[in-house]
Amino acid sequence: MAAPSPAQLEGGKRSLATIKQALQPDMLGETLINFLDAGEIAPYLTRAAYTPGNYARLRALEDRYDAKNAFRFNHNIAPSS
Repeated sequence: MAAPSPAQLEGGKRSLATIKQALQPDMLGETLINFLDAGEIAPYLTRAAYTPGNYARLRALEDRYDAKNAFRFNHNIAPSS
């Protein structure tokens, strides 16, 4: 299987933008975590993907189960401490 051509990649990006636009009314956060590229790793982007309540709940889980932040790759939610 060959890698996609630049035109195919652009078509895929347009398709994702269309899907994101269609989902926008039902999104709880400002963005969708699965729509962030691997190069878009920043705490503010991860936080924007969740409502404040959901982010706080996930941070509490992080505090309880991963206080040393072993699972810190990709779109990390760091522990409170």
